[in-house]
Amino acid sequence: MNHSNSIKQASGASSSVAEDTYAKRTKPALWTLVFTDLVDSTKLVERIGDARASEIFSHHDRLARDLMKRWEGLEIDRTDGFFLVFRRPVQALGFALSYHLALEQVTEVYKETVTTRVGLHLGEIELHRNSPERIAQGQKPLEAVGRAIRLTENLMEMASARQTLLTRPVLELGLAGARETPFSDKPFQWVSHGDYLLSRNTPPLEVCELGNTEHAPFTAPIQKSSLGDTGVTTLPWQPKEGAEIPGRKNWALHDRLRKSKTLSEWVAVHKKTGDRRVFKLTSDTDQLKLLKREVAVYRLLKEELDDRADINPINDWNFERPPYFIEIAYSESGYLHEWAESQGGLKAIPLDLRLELVAQIAETLDAAHSVSVLHKCLSPKSIQIQVDRKGKPHARLTNFGFGAISRPERLKDVGVSTAQMKIPTLFNAQLGVSDLALYLAPEVQKGHTATLQSDIYSLGVLLYQLSVGSFEISVTGYWQENMDDPLLRNLISDLVDANPAKRQARPLWVADQLRTLEARRLEMHETQLAEDRAKQVAESELQRALGRGNRYKWFAFALAALLLLSLLGLGLVLVDRGSLKNQLEQQRTSDTAAPGVDDAAPTR
Repeated sequence: MNHSNSIKQASGASSSVAEDTYAKRTKPALWTLVFTDLVDSTKLVERIGDARASEIFSHHDRLARDLMKRWEGLEIDRTDGFFLVFRRPVQALGFALSYHLALEQVTEVYKETVTTRVGLHLGEIELHRNSPERIAQGQKPLEAVGRAIRLTENLMEMASARQTLLTRPVLELGLAGARETPFSDKPFQWVSHGDYLLSRNTPPLEVCELGNTEHAPFTAPIQKSSLGDTGVTTLPWQPKEGAEIPGRKNWALHDRLRKSKTLSEWVAVHKKTGDRRVFKLTSDTDQLKLLKREVAVYRLLKEELDDRADINPINDWNFERPPYFIEIAYSESGYLHEWAESQGGLKAIPLDLRLELVAQIAETLDAAHSVSVLHKCLSPKSIQIQVDRKGKPHARLTNFGFGAISRPERLKDVGVSTAQMKIPTLFNAQLGVSDLALYLAPEVQKGHTATLQSDIYSLGVLLYQLSVGSFEISVTGYWQENMDDPLLRNLISDLVDANPAKRQARPLWVADQLRTLEARRLEMHETQLAEDRAKQVAESELQRALGRGNRYKWFAFALAALLLLSLLGLGLVLVDRGSLKNQLEQQRTSDTAAPGVDDAAPTR
């Protein structure tokens, strides 16, 4: 049964509880939770362009935060809307009504329809204030934990444009608080839409609507179908083969590529044209943030680099109502590992072709880095292969869902809120970590912030795998023993160094090294031949020198022998002369020793 009541109040702010006072609370407590969402914001961007939409969104953010401060709320998160908490329900009601009215003024100023939908619920949550160190690593300053968060978000998702839905306790406590804290100076009205299931784990809750009598729709929530007075939820849409995607007429799911707990990826076929697309689908709000991030990064790449054949395009997306999805161009050849398998495995593919694909990936990665985009998730599952009419394969980079912007201010140029880039860390997200662990740089695995050099490491792992011919190996242990080519071995070593500062800085350099590999091999071969020839010449000269030395040695030996013989002969002559002299001396001595012989001769 629906109830209505018309009330007129005077505006005013609530109590003066300082933000810092309750921001430090860590024990579970009752809070009034508020979720907001800008309706059809993506269509607005497509219609009026990024620059104009960015101006409107910036104006919207300033108004919303001014109202949040006026009603003493706390900002927990920001995407296409806000997640806020208030100490008292009356403050949340005051914010919601003021927020809708403020957007009517924005519409008048910009002559563009800007509307929001809001959900309010009273529930127990726990607030945590992160340390400066965690904030520096990308965590939000303030985080909230509790089942009431998801329930409130589900409530908001049921609302339509200009509609505020709230559970009965928020309404009753807010109206009671209005006696001392008036929250509107314009007529407003409330109605009850009956009981609805907001969660599978909670009983049905009475959902009410409160709004300005001039603008609020006061219609039953569009995401539920009423059975009698209970408003029991219809069964949620589930992705399965043959199912048509809600909001995408004639597009039916055909082949499931992969599935995690809350995100699935399918090839969908158009029933009339036979065209194929890849759809990433989820009903989970955390995964929705991943999809929004992927679109945000793609929009920046497209704005800065124009349309590129080596970056897989995102054709369409739905972030308004579940199932949320993004629509991506499809390649018949599939992802890198799938294409390789269709070719008989990596080793069956010529090495030159494998290296050319890595060079193409390096070129694309360098282009992304040039506009401050980090991929952070480079692996065979983020590379599609497109085969041209001549049968030549080309690599296309995709899956920027975990991407990061090293200079977040660039997002403002394309009208993307930096809050869209704040998502759960890689290891907390619903992606198979085992699929990525081989490619994550050591510093990232240790929890440090990813950098451009982290992508370089992943590129090095890919190069190693394609060089050896296996997606199952990593650059650990004695990986160099698998590399016969010294040029490739040295190149990979430069990319996967454990110290990020020692890794090569530009992926484009990698592409150049790979594409000049054959020339450098030839140059190295010619250098080796020249060195061998020089060595042979040197050895020949040495042998000739040694030959000449041997001849000189025998000549010297003969000369020495001749000299020795001459000296020996001279010695003999001298000896003989000495002997003769001695004999003469002896003879003279003998003659002197016989006196009177001459005198005794007879006288004649």
